[in-house]
Amino acid sequence: MSAILAAGYKAKLFWIEETTEGTPPSGGTPAPTYNADYAFVEERISRDIITHPTVGGRDWAFLEHGLKTYRLSITHFPVNNNLINYAVGNIDKSLTFWIQYPDLSVDHVFSACKINSLRLTGSAGTNTQAVLDAWCAKMTTIAPTATQGSLPTALPYHGRDGYVKVNGVTKPEFRAWSVEINNNLEAIPQLGSDEIRFTRERNRVVTG
Repeated sequence: MSAILAAGYKAKLFWIEETTEGTPPSGGTPAPTYNADYAFVEERISRDIITHPTVGGRDWAFLEHGLKTYRLSITHFPVNNNLINYAVGNIDKSLTFWIQYPDLSVDHVFSACKINSLRLTGSAGTNTQAVLDAWCAKMTTIAPTATQGSLPTALPYHGRDGYVKVNGVTKPEFRAWSVEINNNLEAIPQLGSDEIRFTRERNRVVTG
């Protein structure tokens, strides 16, 4: 029996703004269209382990699972501000991220997602890169009934398109720049579930 190894370059990432927080848009006429973008994604799915000591012994009596946490690290090469704006102006909106692995016939759908932090970097002769840290409350392996959008035809932002201004004056001495926006999200748990209810933004911190 041979093993099937997923080829990372075949993984597809789609996203859409949710109408109802925590519910992946699906079905209807017409079916919703998920956006496609040039991006790499890393999934981080974890559960805390709760330990229970034994009276009169050195070993744990038993272990138990705590809350599930879903984090996505997305390296994005923006051709517009549509996705990165959810870390800036649309932080009150929630997103669904749909990750498809064709080699495995597997779909991972994360909902009630918000962007915890965004780091934008650019330099002369390179494409602008956006690294987004998304916190999600729900996950399912059921693919939505939806249309998958096509990848953009426009070129990503590039160093030749950018400049740095200080007090409104362009400074040609700058060769690179970076800025980070941290929304300091807080995960809100709920009783009767092993998933969090949703996430909410707190004070925003901008550094660069």
